[in-house]
Amino acid sequence: MKLYYIILGATVGSRHTEQHDVYFGIAPALENLAAELQKFWPEAGATLHIDAYMELRQIDGFDIHITEKSVQQSEMQLFFVNLGGYQHGHFGELHEQQLYAAPGLKGALQRAKSSDFFKEKSMRKAPSHVDDRYRISADADDAFAVEDILPKEVRTRYDIRLQPAAAPVENPYFVGYLRVDKLLNRKKQ
Repeated sequence: MKLYYIILGATVGSRHTEQHDVYFGIAPALENLAAELQKFWPEAGATLHIDAYMELRQIDGFDIHITEKSVQQSEMQLFFVNLGGYQHGHFGELHEQQLYAAPGLKGALQRAKSSDFFKEKSMRKAPSHVDDRYRISADADDAFAVEDILPKEVRTRYDIRLQPAAAPVENPYFVGYLRVDKLLNRKKQ
């Protein structure tokens, strides 16, 4: 089984611009996630598409393994952090998504706070959107252990295990426009 990190896009209902969300899924191949993606964002209908996806094999020097669920917790966890920030001369909020291997959320957020994006996209006069739950500052919109945001039926069946890597491995990725309904058709063929 493989762990996929997917950026979804859609123009939903009366919205004027494309909206985005993140999805993490476990499957033998991307095509196997098509129906789950539609279930995740049913309001998107035919506009649902993938803007990018990555097969996560390694993060921060740790190999990623998908195993059957067990009671034993992994020492390191995989975290997703969505940073938001502002830049002089740019109208609107900028975002950067980051993945970290850390023993807990606090460690992942400390790493996010030391990122170039966090340091460069903070403006004192920008309106604050502090998430007091994490007490990080105005720049972390969202932060989650990836296992916690997997679909419930996946969370109860699989664990994400991080183990020290023997050698660096690339995470294969795709950036572009891929309609989910076409992905579903590819699976049927």
